[in-house]
Amino acid sequence: SVFLVARVELVATAFSAEEVSALVAGMRSQRIFLIPRNHLLIIDRETVLRAIQDELPQVRTVMRFERTGRNRIRLGLEERKPSFVWQAAGGHFLLDQDGVVFQKVLNYDPAVFPEQLLVDRADAPVRVGQNVNAGKILAFVQTLVSLWPEIVTQTGYQSFSFPGVSSLDIFVKTGIGFQVYFDVERPVETQLRNLILLLSREIKPETYSGLSYIDLRLHSVAYYCYLDAPCAPENVNQATLE
Repeated sequence: SVFLVARVELVATAFSAEEVSALVAGMRSQRIFLIPRNHLLIIDRETVLRAIQDELPQVRTVMRFERTGRNRIRLGLEERKPSFVWQAAGGHFLLDQDGVVFQKVLNYDPAVFPEQLLVDRADAPVRVGQNVNAGKILAFVQTLVSLWPEIVTQTGYQSFSFPGVSSLDIFVKTGIGFQVYFDVERPVETQLRNLILLLSREIKPETYSGLSYIDLRLHSVAYYCYLDAPCAPENVNQATLE
């Protein structure tokens, strides 16, 4: 038992050494060929990470792992960074830079959480520790957020929604109120250039507040609709893109 790791020293981290020590000590109930998982000879970085993440999902990875004594190890833990707020299944959750859900937000307030809001309209169930597997959507949003301010000056963006993680469509709500429909597989800059073309040449500024949506998902044609129109195909305005 003197070789069972029970004490953990943490390096440059905000996590509690006592709490992490207890989690590692608890690995004694898991065994490999009758040997407890926290035995100094078999304990390793990956098993320690899994044991910690079960209780502390905000830990992203173990950056440093050292055996420092008969029953001690030294760890450097990387904390997940909140990159997005994910809205689904009637709740809000924090996503890290990898798209992993690591915290439920009980009382979401956009003034408190500056991260981009992503709304899954499919309302798929979400659990802490899950990777939402929305790589294309997250990459598209990150690029759009970086390019929008320098290309589109008439209005900003507020939130992003989509019919599900496998969808190729993403809908951006603007500061004025209308939505812009994008295709995640087409270049972001091309679609933003088409948006500015419509807002500067085709649609009059005094009518911006009356817009319902602008659809940029096609290569050579864009559609836009006003709130007071039925928005059936025969009532949608069409503009040819250059």
